[in-house]
Amino acid sequence: MEYSRRVRALAAILGGVILVLAGCGGSSGGGGGGEAGGSATTSASGQGDPREGQIIWIEQGCNNCHSLKDTPSGELGRGGVIGPDLDETKPGYDLVVDRVTHGKGKMPAFDSALTPMDIQNVAAYVSSVAGK
Repeated sequence: MEYSRRVRALAAILGGVILVLAGCGGSSGGGGGGEAGGSATTSASGQGDPREGQIIWIEQGCNNCHSLKDTPSGELGRGGVIGPDLDETKPGYDLVVDRVTHGKGKMPAFDSALTPMDIQNVAAYVSSVAGK
């Protein structure tokens, strides 16, 4: 099972690199729906798995547009500058669900690229780490 996690993490990193080269977002089926091992961790709202949300965040290239210290590029000060710095704005779960689903301004809607559970997972991740 540890090998599977490593392969999945490597795939997520490579996917992020590809998305950096291709631009923000992506229209791939957007993943993160697999088992992460053990019981699922849920957000404070009780919906979504933050660990799965982080994988989706990386796969979709969200850090190309947004800064978030919790992500590898955020730790290095290389987060995106197109969208808001999520550590400053500290969006709540419901706001993240709305923005990821419907988009706003320059941010595209991801409702056709991600499943509702994927969106909940991203919202759980962002709302649990932003500003911390």
